[in-house]
Amino acid sequence: MKKFLAVTLFVFGVFALVSCGGEEKVKCESSKDQEGSDLLCPGKNFTVCATESGDEAWFKVDGKKFKCKGGIEDCDEAFEEFYNYCTGN
Repeated sequence: MKKFLAVTLFVFGVFALVSCGGEEKVKCESSKDQEGSDLLCPGKNFTVCATESGDEAWFKVDGKKFKCKGGIEDCDEAFEEFYNYCTGN
């Protein structure tokens, strides 16, 4: 649960940094500078991205992309696949 909470906060942090209006842009945040990111994906750098509308969101690690089904609000399955990949489960 602690790991899920950390990723949720990370994803919402990305979403909060995205600007409003105009052409839809994509904002990505790297795990390199995020405290606790090693709990989610030990020994690897990953990226969390979202469109400014939140309609699309995904995790990227090792060239693999784990896309959320219904945007930023429906990332449970993508997060689970991402976490399992990172931890070897």
